[in-house]
Amino acid sequence: MLNLKLANILTYIAELYKLGPREKDIVFPIMRASRTIRDYPGDINRAYQDNLLLSLPGISGEVYGYIQEFFKTGTIEIYEQLTQKYSEQLIKFIRMSGLGSARMMKVYHMLSADNLESLKNSLQNPRMVSRLTEPEGESILDSIMVERLSRTIDFYQQMQGKIPRGYVENFIPELIKQIKSLGHVTNIEVTGSARRKKPILGDIDILVATDFNQGDFKVDRTIEFLEQLAGIDYLKAKKSQNTGSLNASFVYESRLDTDIEIIVCTRSRFIVDLFTTTGNRVHTREVLKILEQKGIDIYSCNLESEADIYRLAGLQYVPCELREGRKEISMAGQNKLPRLVEMEDIKGDLHIHSSFSDGLIGEQDLADTIRQHNYQYLALTDHSHSNIYGNGLDKHRLKDKLDWVRSLNQRMGDIRILSGAEVDIKDEGMLDYDDNILKNLDIVIASMHSSFKYGCSQNTRKAVAALANPYIDFLGHPTGVVFGSRAPYSLDMDQIIQQAAKYNKALEINSYFLRLDLDEYNAGKARDAGVKLVINTDSHRPHNLDNIRLGVDIARRAGLSREEVLNTMDYGSILQWKRNR
Repeated sequence: MLNLKLANILTYIAELYKLGPREKDIVFPIMRASRTIRDYPGDINRAYQDNLLLSLPGISGEVYGYIQEFFKTGTIEIYEQLTQKYSEQLIKFIRMSGLGSARMMKVYHMLSADNLESLKNSLQNPRMVSRLTEPEGESILDSIMVERLSRTIDFYQQMQGKIPRGYVENFIPELIKQIKSLGHVTNIEVTGSARRKKPILGDIDILVATDFNQGDFKVDRTIEFLEQLAGIDYLKAKKSQNTGSLNASFVYESRLDTDIEIIVCTRSRFIVDLFTTTGNRVHTREVLKILEQKGIDIYSCNLESEADIYRLAGLQYVPCELREGRKEISMAGQNKLPRLVEMEDIKGDLHIHSSFSDGLIGEQDLADTIRQHNYQYLALTDHSHSNIYGNGLDKHRLKDKLDWVRSLNQRMGDIRILSGAEVDIKDEGMLDYDDNILKNLDIVIASMHSSFKYGCSQNTRKAVAALANPYIDFLGHPTGVVFGSRAPYSLDMDQIIQQAAKYNKALEINSYFLRLDLDEYNAGKARDAGVKLVINTDSHRPHNLDNIRLGVDIARRAGLSREEVLNTMDYGSILQWKRNR
């Protein structure tokens, strides 16, 4: 995960610079370069070796010097100086907490914390906590912030050993290509939780059938085949081996920072093994039990696809995304599974950042995306003025953008580019733009970007007040979570969903591969409450625009149909939806 590693180091350096006098000059360029590297869909080391980095948007000047230093020495000196004082865990935790560099440095100093475990222990000790909340002079933390730190530690620990699927999928095609190059491969599929489209993965499973395993399983030949995998770029040390009479597998550490299991089976068992390795245990066990009760041995059946397995069980076909052992078997038995939303249903993306704020998406990128996805509209929703590090627009720059969008629409033919904004929710009932500005925009997103230090009731009131504003269309990335960077806000999502239903507002499924917010559980709750979901990419770079598929995956895992997603409508229908509010 070199892309993420380098991007994170640059982000931590930016956090350090926020403590000094140069912050406005250097923080924004570093953050811009960090995002470009993090979102780059290929191998960033290869891009550096091929002298492509300076051609990537947002990389230049002093920041490129840091990047060069990293590739030449394996580190960046200013970052090393920081890690001599604080562990990498604690440096990472500064940004994840959302409480600011200066405050967190004081916390570490006062608690003498030198790693995350010592910080955790101190926060569980009332006497140590009192040093932060009741010092002489101004307190460093209040009780809500202490709770925030404790919840953030839990979030940090839950994410250890996990990886975003959207990141992994950039490299899976090359891995599969390398496995195929070994020869003898007749079928190969990614399976397990990755095939169920889980957003965060603990490992990756790949099922392989070979031509030397026709009807009978040849254990020795299979082991020889698996031993060849040692030469594949993405795999490192072999961790374990499982050899049976019907299939065999090796588990490898990988340079994707997650384990990869390669399972080899016979050609005749491929469909059955694909089924049994895809669904979670509850789902698979329930289907096999139904088949057993019917006296059907699927291992002796001539199967063309997994659909045959569900047909033999008397069940509606269950899409991979739903095979989680919840209610899907019961619904499939009654033929009540919904027709899930598909990529082809999406008619536009309503959350995109242009170069007017902190995005690097231009006219040609918009045209290419419209053509690639057959979209009818795209919305440019740049940050509002109080979002300093998002290069937010004041009312004068917003007017310049609206003028540019009008001229752009004259050049785009039948495709509509919408003028929008992602407006910061400042306080309860207060937005970053007043209503006289909001009413002139096509799409208005309300988002929180600085609510980490507030408690559940205050954050919930802020979100509810924003939803009550007649000009707000939907709440952006509602929980604020960012994988590896930000723990979610403290919120009452049930109350927010209730208010979204009351005011007929939508909630966003943010498709950015590190966000994926709302998750499937809250998206399902919103659907049940009659709230529309809107699937957007929150794009800042051209490559981000393809992340829409990850949001569709979340919607499918939540059981959403096309009718329950706002941006499956044409623009005229969206306008009618807005008018009906």
